[in-house]
Amino acid sequence: MPSLISENFLKKSIFLMPALFLFWHTGADAIATVIAILFLFHSGNRKNWEWTRKPWVIAAFSLWVYAITISSPLAVYPEASFKISFLFIRFIIFGAALAYWILQDKTTKKWFEYGVVSVVVFIIIDCFIQAYFGKDLFGYTKISNRLSGPFTDLVPGIYVTKLIFIALASIFYTTKFSSLKIKNSLLLSSMVVATVFLLLTGERTALLNFLLGCAIVFTGFFIIYPKLRFWILSGCIAMIISAGIVAVSNPAMRKRSIISTYETIADWPNSPYGNITRSAIDIWMNTPETNIFSGVGLRNYREIINDPKNASIKNKFHLNLDRYYLHPHNFYIEWLVGAVYDYENN
Repeated sequence: MPSLISENFLKKSIFLMPALFLFWHTGADAIATVIAILFLFHSGNRKNWEWTRKPWVIAAFSLWVYAITISSPLAVYPEASFKISFLFIRFIIFGAALAYWILQDKTTKKWFEYGVVSVVVFIIIDCFIQAYFGKDLFGYTKISNRLSGPFTDLVPGIYVTKLIFIALASIFYTTKFSSLKIKNSLLLSSMVVATVFLLLTGERTALLNFLLGCAIVFTGFFIIYPKLRFWILSGCIAMIISAGIVAVSNPAMRKRSIISTYETIADWPNSPYGNITRSAIDIWMNTPETNIFSGVGLRNYREIINDPKNASIKNKFHLNLDRYYLHPHNFYIEWLVGAVYDYENN
């Protein structure tokens, strides 16, 4: 396979990937798979497999082998678990390809950053348009006073939080401004805009994740850049004031994003999030076909919780009998119930 064609393909595709994840998941998945395969060819041609010795790669491959050889055979629905476990390998290789091949090139890395920033900015602008006019650029309307943006579901906030800190890092570190204060002002202004955006979406988990990330960034900057402490504190105050203005001017948002968030945290065990998480732990501990060391199998939570014969689980945790549940809404609980190990004995 000609090297030039491969390089050009990678540079263009890496810029498009964030947008493809937004508009065409299948296309993004296909490109990730192709890049993983090309990386294997590249490693073979160069006889350079050094990346396989990286600690995180070894850990990821070990987890993959565990999921295939132990967790899947012991799963309640082995076929569903094995399928998702087997295909997961492409993401490990794709991640290694990004880290040790594609993003080693400065031009490609810059285009990747441009792609991330462009998608984040587009989603935020689209949601602001939807919030103000009632419809976004694609004609999607708000759902129960919440924003969907360019998506068909209420997920713009959680999608942006997955990319926002890559975008913010790009704004701070790659901007052509040499003044640290100007860079910091751009960063803080972007955080203020993102805070308002997340408040308007009504996505509580996305908002809390973003605020936690901001707290980590502020703490790091406070330690590393003493000269910026005044600006950092000013940025925190600006975020609070902006949130207050939005809350006062939008009662529905205030109830959903602020009051409801507080009530959920205060009574988390009995909240929808607490109930669905407790249902996952219950399945992990009490499913007779498996044991707590192997879990019930990857993707098996959705199979078990939605099986009509297990309606008693939904009743026990006050879950909607007619709703199809995909996951426990918690990454660590997802792996606990699906595959990994006994937290109680760890």
